Amino acid sequence: MLSAASWRHAVHFSTLSPLPAHGGFNFYIGNNPQAKGIFMSPPGVSRSPGTQIKDSIRLASRQSGRDLTPYEASRYWLAQGVDYLTGQPLDAAALWMKKTALFFRKEEISANIDYAQSKQLVPLFDIPFFGFGLIAPLCLSGILLPLGTASDHPRGYSADPSEGGSGHPGREKGTAGHALLLFYFAAGTASIVLFFISDRYRLPMVPIAIIFAARAAVDLVRAARSRNVKKFTALFLPAALLFLLVNYNFDGLAAKRSPAIHYNHLANTFIQQNKKDIALEHLKQAVAIDPGAVAAFGNLGRLQVEMGDLEAGEGSLRKALAIDPLFAVAHLNLGIALEKRGDMEAAVRHYRTAIDISPSLVEARVKLARRLLAAGDLEAARAQYQAALAEDPDFEPAYEGFGELLAKSGDL
Repeated sequence: MLSAASWRHAVHFSTLSPLPAHGGFNFYIGNNPQAKGIFMSPPGVSRSPGTQIKDSIRLASRQSGRDLTPYEASRYWLAQGVDYLTGQPLDAAALWMKKTALFFRKEEISANIDYAQSKQLVPLFDIPFFGFGLIAPLCLSGILLPLGTASDHPRGYSADPSEGGSGHPGREKGTAGHALLLFYFAAGTASIVLFFISDRYRLPMVPIAIIFAARAAVDLVRAARSRNVKKFTALFLPAALLFLLVNYNFDGLAAKRSPAIHYNHLANTFIQQNKKDIALEHLKQAVAIDPGAVAAFGNLGRLQVEMGDLEAGEGSLRKALAIDPLFAVAHLNLGIALEKRGDMEAAVRHYRTAIDISPSLVEARVKLARRLLAAGDLEAARAQYQAALAEDPDFEPAYEGFGELLAKSGDL
């Protein structure tokens, strides 16, 4: 697999590397002055997964003063992240401590799905499975347990056959096995903390966490059955303290997602199903829950414009831009609203702003090209259509508009 990836990168990017071309950018997401330990979109980079990497390359090129290849852009972002770590070591250390704590938090930290809210739609999520809020404290307890303290361990932990062992040096084998699992778990955890915390990145470590958790649980049960109060207390108190630390909602640490994000994503699903009235209600609920939900305000504004409520749509989009002036899609949609209201000059201004922020936003280029074509500026319109098609050769509106331009200029 690595050789195939290396060959692909050599063909497309002239770089023989098995690593993805956006590794440096992912490193920067988790290591910058605005980082919070989880996924984020740096200023000037789209929130859309489809254009985010392209935007990161363009932004790196702009800040470097020259066009960069994907791997050069990745190295640029890696250097920016390293500069933050070395330039602000105390802040960086606090951030890494926070990321380590987030790794062991009870929440499933997702980039786009709120599993707690999804219980309303997926009854399967209501099944009382053991969550990470129970696994994590038991895992940490299992890691901290000294191997030699429990004489009633099962076969393989004792070399004495009278204690249920096999007569072989099982304790040494147990110590080696414990160390190997601990090394694997620590290395995997560090590789995640190095970037940012996400549920799907943590998932490969969960089976190992369960092994350590099972060991702690077995020791607790055995201590209880043997009525060894001293041993049970020594095992239970640390586990209980860790349980509180993992599950308590500390200010600034609990990674609970705003329900507004859930309603925003749910609205997007209903929009795809052409159930706009239902989507509208979910978006209104999202912005009512969280007045800072910039993506929900942006989607609400666009939907209101599509449904003909231009005044409300413009208001929602301006609220989105008040929260985030670099929200390129909101500039695009505000331009559409203004164009429908007949304010062509203001519409063109917002189209240009959207392109300046996110040059890969082909819809903004096509909208701008249409206005330029209507104003008679054929060369400027041609440049925008060509840029749109270079960015996305499959974007049909760009072909339609370019065809109109060719017909108008007599180049057919």
